[in-house]
Amino acid sequence: MKKLFFSGLFLNGIVMVINLVTGILSARGLGPQGRGELALIYQWNGLLVGIFALGLPGAVVYLGKTYEKQRESLLGAYLVTGVTLGLIGLAIGQLLLPRLLTQSPDEVIWLAQLAMFGLPLGVLSDGMSGTLQSINQFNKVMLLRLLVPLGALFIIASLTLAGKYTVSSFVILNFIWSILVATLSLIWVIRLIKPKLTLVWHRIKQLLGKGVQIYGTALVNVFGGSLDQLVISLLLSAYFLGLYTVALSIGTIIPSVIIGSLNVYLWPKLMDMPQHDRQRKVEYTHSILFYVTLVFSLIALIVMPFLLPVVYGTEFAPAIMIGVIFLLIAPLRVGQNIIACYLSTEGKFNQVTIAEVCGLVLGIVTLPFLLPMLGGVGAAVAVVVSTLVKWSYLVWRASKLGLHVAQLFRFRTSAFIQLMESMMKLAAPLQKRMRRQDKAS
Repeated sequence: MKKLFFSGLFLNGIVMVINLVTGILSARGLGPQGRGELALIYQWNGLLVGIFALGLPGAVVYLGKTYEKQRESLLGAYLVTGVTLGLIGLAIGQLLLPRLLTQSPDEVIWLAQLAMFGLPLGVLSDGMSGTLQSINQFNKVMLLRLLVPLGALFIIASLTLAGKYTVSSFVILNFIWSILVATLSLIWVIRLIKPKLTLVWHRIKQLLGKGVQIYGTALVNVFGGSLDQLVISLLLSAYFLGLYTVALSIGTIIPSVIIGSLNVYLWPKLMDMPQHDRQRKVEYTHSILFYVTLVFSLIALIVMPFLLPVVYGTEFAPAIMIGVIFLLIAPLRVGQNIIACYLSTEGKFNQVTIAEVCGLVLGIVTLPFLLPMLGGVGAAVAVVVSTLVKWSYLVWRASKLGLHVAQLFRFRTSAFIQLMESMMKLAAPLQKRMRRQDKAS
């Protein structure tokens, strides 16, 4: 698992750098107003993908690992169900968007409707990624994760160099890129598993049955993850949404890299272990990554107030406080994800759902009060409250199954140093290359 983690960490580190560069180019090219409009266009699409996926990508991973001989028929059933649900979601999204975005310009509404055509592609890609995870094709899963931000960076850089970078030009080209990525994921899966339509209705019921169990978690997680931005888009201007989006992207970079590394393989690998080994592995992983995330978050917290205005522009300076708040809860975000993966391997999807519901309800209750008074900072505080509640509940439920809470926070000095040294070794080739370039110049 350590090798997989470092492979995932290295790849997600690359994704982090790409996203950072993309965010800087986007913020400088579009400004707070344009960056907010871009976030507004894509957030509803992302929300509806989560809603209409019905938890099926997670069901594909779980059932594919549990019933290996049914993978071909499960894939066939997913293709039928996923395409159908994606098209239904697309139709509903086209009807809802003009009513949800009444305060936005007509061009933004039209672009949001265009981006919505990516919904069926998103549902398809999620299912193909889940299928690849179920057969331990983690390298392909990680490559798919890399292609999405890499395409966005290439599009923005090309348009910027051509002097034609606008919200509309990016949305159109990014839609074309999403078609290519979805097609590639489908080709990879079909080469490895030939889909069958035998017992298709029975397999669809299987997928939906397990998907509904996971759906509560996935659905509430999607709502909880984007609730703050959705409320801001409805109550505040695109300018404030642009500031908030930049702060969120910076404040969640570190947990996103680590969680992205874990999400590729942690759940499938834990399912292959006996319960006792699984619990000890979760305790070890949580304790190490909690402190690693804390160290890097504190470093980022110190340098961010100085770097953000320089890199993004002085007009984004109001986003500093929001970013600081998100960095403070980064270790809890990582820990929450690890414990949720563990509970899922034990089949306790309902407990993960309850945690998400509790966090979502508190977010819904506090956000409308804090947002008018504190703006984006209020939204960030609401996210902190929600995260604390979710993490606390998950740890409590996991302890009931035999997880030792004290071990989750045990500082393992030798393992911590070993991990940090390994991470530095990953960065060593890049440092050598930079030194050579400095000498050459």
